[in-house]
Amino acid sequence: MNELLKQTMLCREKAEALRANKKWAEAAIAYEALAKAWIAAAGVATSASARAERLAESDKALEMASKCSAKSKKSSSDGGKGGRGGRPSKISSCGDGDDLSLDEDEDSEEEELPPIESMEELQNQLDSLIGLEGVKHQVKSMVNLLNIQKKREAYGLINKAQSFHLVFTGNPGTGKTTIARLLAKIYRSMGLLSRGQLVETDRSGLVGQYIGETAIKTQNALARAEGGVLFIDEAYALAPEDNGKDFGREAVDTLLKAMEDNRGNLLVIVAGYPDLMDRFMNHTNPGLPSRFPTTILFEDYSANELRQIFELIARDADYAPTEKCAEAVKNHYEKVLAKRPADFANARDVRNIFEKATRNQANRLNKLEEPTLDQLKTLLPEDLPSLD
Repeated sequence: MNELLKQTMLCREKAEALRANKKWAEAAIAYEALAKAWIAAAGVATSASARAERLAESDKALEMASKCSAKSKKSSSDGGKGGRGGRPSKISSCGDGDDLSLDEDEDSEEEELPPIESMEELQNQLDSLIGLEGVKHQVKSMVNLLNIQKKREAYGLINKAQSFHLVFTGNPGTGKTTIARLLAKIYRSMGLLSRGQLVETDRSGLVGQYIGETAIKTQNALARAEGGVLFIDEAYALAPEDNGKDFGREAVDTLLKAMEDNRGNLLVIVAGYPDLMDRFMNHTNPGLPSRFPTTILFEDYSANELRQIFELIARDADYAPTEKCAEAVKNHYEKVLAKRPADFANARDVRNIFEKATRNQANRLNKLEEPTLDQLKTLLPEDLPSLD
């Protein structure tokens, strides 16, 4: 991609970010700039088809500029709801990456949020999770602290400022994403987050390949997560040991600034293997440990818990493993956990076994002319894949 097209891509990301953040007037100007950028790119196209495609993109940008301009006027007449009403006197060039944001929903009104669940419902959801006893205890302790702080605030008492951003450590498939999603709902129910959505990302969603792109991608992810939780899996990949000219540390710096600027309506959770997360937290940026004071360790599931997970996955899919089938799964994981392979994926591994079992059951039942309802639901030990 030549330099002109790189700048055009940056220009488009900026326009989309401004639009998604409902800064309609600024977005209109940015789309007008994008249209001009596409025309310039069409002028250096090496084929007629490429030229036609770029001119078509220019037309789309002008159409978006018109829509954003209309929304700007409407928001002004509504008293500024949904974005900044007035037209700014100046907008910076396409590639500078100023205070941008991006929402997945392109040209729609505010996304309709699901109903707020009660704390009792969410507590029941937490308690119903298989295993994770240590995790549950820490989550409940955090909720108790936040609840008491709200009560103290109601009486005008001082609450010491604390950071509630979190580090999740553990092997894959240990429930980290599940807990992150539940925390988003809990914090929304407590009035600490306005939307309570979970935005999952990793290095590829935050780090760009050229100068200026990383800040934009990171700000876009932060904007999508505003009012909810930004969950960064394998966060240690943002700061590889052999970093060279890597842009990952720029993403970290951008995250830290946003966390400071948006304390009241954003929760950031970074996750990964324990040893790699320890290196990331202590050798990447001196500001990380203070921003992420709490680490929650997700232990591997026990063999019996993995059996329960297998039975739960099966039940949710309208299958019924026999007692011998479920016991065979438990026996398999007792052997696996005795060896503790580095690539063991806990619940993800269980799901893989279940999916293979359903395929084997289908092959077995396909030999029958009319299998019964019970046969269609039942999983037998012979349906399990080779577990040696």
